Amino acid sequence: MRRHILYIIAALMVMAISSCDSGMSYDHYNSVSVEGWNRTDTLHFSPGKLPSGNYAIDVGFRATEAYPYRELGLQIEWTVFPRGTNTAKKIKCEVFDSEGRMEGTQSVSSSDFLFHAGDVALRSGDSLAVTVTHCMNRDVMPGLTSVGIQVRER
Repeated sequence: MRRHILYIIAALMVMAISSCDSGMSYDHYNSVSVEGWNRTDTLHFSPGKLPSGNYAIDVGFRATEAYPYRELGLQIEWTVFPRGTNTAKKIKCEVFDSEGRMEGTQSVSSSDFLFHAGDVALRSGDSLAVTVTHCMNRDVMPGLTSVGIQVRER
């Protein structure tokens, strides 16, 4: 009986998840040390094989009030396999507005930020790999708790 109830609950969860069609194909964040994300600490993301189509790649991060600068510079690179095409982009992300207020979506201890990095067209059998580093003058960047990417169908 207990097993039967678990199967029903699992089926309901699958139906609830599959009924939401946000176009999101990959959404993953990696934690970084809030004391400092080192410029040499490259974050790797592996969305893997996705169905053929056009995708948007967004980069996100969570920042605390300890973040010392108005902006954050990020270097995002993605490679499409097996073609081996590589795209690199640098983006400036505004963290604080001109009056010193933190931008982003506020939560209890941090703010969430999401910025568009670029678009990629995938063919059948293609897979995607993405890396993110910061490109600030300071080697160790404090005040960030996690950095991630979202890949969603266009």
